[in-house]
Amino acid sequence: MLDARATQPEFLDSPDCDPQLAYNSYRFMAWINRFAGGTRTVKNFLANEILHNGSRSMRILDVGSGACDIPVAVVKWALKRSQRVEFTCLETNETALKIATRNIRKSGLDSIELRHGSIFEFNSGQHFDYAIGSMFFHHFPDEQILALIRRLRSYTLKGILINDLRRNLLSYASCSVLVCPLPKGLRHDALLSIRRGFKADELSRLLSGIEDARVDINIDSFSRLAAFVRFEQRG
Repeated sequence: MLDARATQPEFLDSPDCDPQLAYNSYRFMAWINRFAGGTRTVKNFLANEILHNGSRSMRILDVGSGACDIPVAVVKWALKRSQRVEFTCLETNETALKIATRNIRKSGLDSIELRHGSIFEFNSGQHFDYAIGSMFFHHFPDEQILALIRRLRSYTLKGILINDLRRNLLSYASCSVLVCPLPKGLRHDALLSIRRGFKADELSRLLSGIEDARVDINIDSFSRLAAFVRFEQRG
């Protein structure tokens, strides 16, 4: 069951996904990001980039932003370090957009721009330092992931962070216990998400074909995997 990536879509992938299921799902994902390492992965990545590049500000394109819980947490974290991080967040789900709008408004932050749209239709006259996708890339088959990276590269100067789910038995078993009391639809999508997640070696092989880039794979925990695609600097 976990040997290869699952290919069937989640309920959340459907354009007519039940709003209540979507609401429960995005709230659950925000909880997972906060307590199971998703937000920490992005903070650690940016802290390392700040340390090596010495930049006091950066601009980030965040794709599939969901409830925008990670951008809000990261901007607050950066402000405490006297650094400015600006996010442009893309999301297609109407329920997620409503939650994200409330979260951004409640935070009082002015450096997060929320846009309704898909990265495959996104047009921007500006470049970003990095693009980040958190629990986003596993929604696509391998060939579409490569197409997505090529598209993101046209907007991104330094690289792309893939912050996603690690597919293994411990992660699946732990999630099975965690979601046991939750609604059936949410249980289905949560477990399917792990089955659609990645193993380090297969993600490394998939990304190895990207030209003029270096790929670093980090196993952050039993449930979380991060890959950074670093582009050669452009003139």
